[in-house]
Amino acid sequence: HRWKAAVGGGVVALGLLSAGIVGLGGFSSSATQYAPDRSAATDPAGRVGIGLTATVASNPEIATFFTPGQDCMGMIVTAIDGAKAEILVQAYSFSAKPLISALGRAKARGVKVRVILDKADERERNSAGSRLIAKRILPQVDTGVASAHNKVMVIDRDTVITGSFNFTAAAQKKNAENVLLIKGHPNIAAAYAKNWERRLAASRPYT
Repeated sequence: HRWKAAVGGGVVALGLLSAGIVGLGGFSSSATQYAPDRSAATDPAGRVGIGLTATVASNPEIATFFTPGQDCMGMIVTAIDGAKAEILVQAYSFSAKPLISALGRAKARGVKVRVILDKADERERNSAGSRLIAKRILPQVDTGVASAHNKVMVIDRDTVITGSFNFTAAAQKKNAENVLLIKGHPNIAAAYAKNWERRLAASRPYT
């Protein structure tokens, strides 16, 4: 009777799969894996490298943060410190030392850190560019638009951080700002990563 029950269960499972009631996703491993995404080819300058894609996303989460009143900077630092494979950054105004230090720590432990800045960063005295270079991170500068006004981080192709919050101390201490944290929605992360690579194609190395 045991073999009959096993066969019967298999037939039921196949029936549910064919009917679209049960998906195969439920049978995948629960461990988060990172595999090469070879859809992004490397150009001669080596700027668009092979990315990393989370084959199993985090548990879906959307969280909001606001200043004044909440530690948006600390939340972003925590997210950077949790990165395992890759961090993509787009920043309009970037001078916050805690974030630059966190990206440096990520780079030191082997995370691929890639940064696109607005061209105004090269003219600002307190800019991120030279500090990132000191941590062995060479930023790119988006020269294809009048203003590269994005404030975005994509972490491990799984977590997106965005909002009005510039990566500056003033955004945390002086301004009214918002930050949106999106985890476990790989389609959203993929859209932001694709746009990051589109802006990279219009960028040049920081000088």
